[in-house]
Amino acid sequence: MESNEKNVKLTKISDEELKNFLDMKFKDFSAEELNFDLFKDGVNELTFQIKFGEDSTGIAQFYDIDWINRSACIRIFWDEAIENDVEIKVVRLMLKYAFEVLNLNRVYSKVVEYKKDTISVLKKCGFLQEGMERQAKFFKGKYWDVLRFSMLYEDYWRAIEDLK
Repeated sequence: MESNEKNVKLTKISDEELKNFLDMKFKDFSAEELNFDLFKDGVNELTFQIKFGEDSTGIAQFYDIDWINRSACIRIFWDEAIENDVEIKVVRLMLKYAFEVLNLNRVYSKVVEYKKDTISVLKKCGFLQEGMERQAKFFKGKYWDVLRFSMLYEDYWRAIEDLK
């Protein structure tokens, strides 16, 4: 799955490549500390490497894929130096894959309230906030709300038509 603009590319990666990437980018945390379920085998998750030019700048993942209800959660980890427009392109590529390849009906994301840039990117891509888990994340001595965003199949196609 590729976008011709700015050479943003998503490539499916193996668990070992994912572990190496996380070890390199998040040296202060282990996957267990971050409570990520990244190394589980099975068809309920798909992981992609994000490439911008020749450099690997992050990973993108569908997880908790529910094939019966056709939904999945999305999470993306990228280098902090990546530009906002590149983040938007990555999310749009993931949505394209979700709705046009996987034929999902719903893609959702959970974002801690202090991740303002991520919230902005999701909103710019057409996600709607559908709820909040109050004080669901403890980080740096404080409880934070976790916001839930989603996009439906029909929202995606409506947004595609609006861009034409």
